Amino acid sequence: MKKRENPKPLYHDTNLQIIFAVTLIAVLGVSSISPAFYDIEQVFSERAVLLLIVVFTIPGVLLTPVLGVLADRLGRKKSIGTFVTAIWYRRWRLRICA
Repeated sequence: MKKRENPKPLYHDTNLQIIFAVTLIAVLGVSSISPAFYDIEQVFSERAVLLLIVVFTIPGVLLTPVLGVLADRLGRKKSIGTFVTAIWYRRWRLRICA
């Protein structure tokens, strides 16, 4: 097996940059709602702020692996379409049953 003479530095690896970008986006998600925390705490409680952080973060943690596998098996466009259709159907059913 041949070794490359001048390997590319690790921080130039595209896969590593994608992982860093996804991590940054996840952090930015919670920080985008953080300006409202003070007002929420004034109206409700500190517990409501903590619950908001958890509720905002958990779907990403739980759905990312599932949607990743689905995207690998079906393809990106089909998996996004399936997810959007499932959400639409659920909202439609909730409106009918309510």
